[in-house]
Amino acid sequence: MLLVVPLFVVCIPTAFGQLPKRVEKCLPYSTLAQETREMRPADPAPPRVRVRVIRVEFDSKDDVPPDVREEISAGLRSHVFERDADAAYLEDLANEIAEVNARGTLQDRGYFTVIAAAKLVAIQAEGREVSDEVIISAKTGAQYWAGDIRIESADRDIPLRMSPEVLRGLIPLQRGELFNVERVRAGLKNITLAYGREGYVDMTAEPDFQIDEAHETIDMVLKIDQQVQ
Repeated sequence: MLLVVPLFVVCIPTAFGQLPKRVEKCLPYSTLAQETREMRPADPAPPRVRVRVIRVEFDSKDDVPPDVREEISAGLRSHVFERDADAAYLEDLANEIAEVNARGTLQDRGYFTVIAAAKLVAIQAEGREVSDEVIISAKTGAQYWAGDIRIESADRDIPLRMSPEVLRGLIPLQRGELFNVERVRAGLKNITLAYGREGYVDMTAEPDFQIDEAHETIDMVLKIDQQVQ
């Protein structure tokens, strides 16, 4: 009787076509519930649209230099954006353009504290091909130059496996140059690869920026957490 009761408990849901999922996984055959789930059609993929920027306008009150305006504008006009055609895709794309194309380009020119916004206006749509105008506004703030760049261990009790001088040489940004965020990213990537070759695959590098408003410079301390080799 003790052996029959557990078997009876397991078999009751079978009569109704359902089993606990942990039991289903152990069976050598498909249950009715499994077959029903597999027969359901998958959710259709949302339609995609291709967005082309055919015109870029800048707020006339902003102080974005003309050559930077042209760089941002040319980059946007030469790129085709593909997005899911949901209700928020224009807003999401506008946020991406503000952050990556406008703010990113200006930060690579030393405008580290720039604040940028963008708005998309649909001009023409043919099927899933959309032509838009982008209106960009940006408060550039001061233009900064690279100051002192140091490499330190995140844990003072654990010395760095690689010398700070060697690691510093992997960051392609020199003191006195315009502060360039893309070069900082490149340096972080170089350091990550260098540590990876030594077996430190979980190493993290966290930059700490110190802005000197009086001299318009930015010092950076890169703190390395080596983790386990």
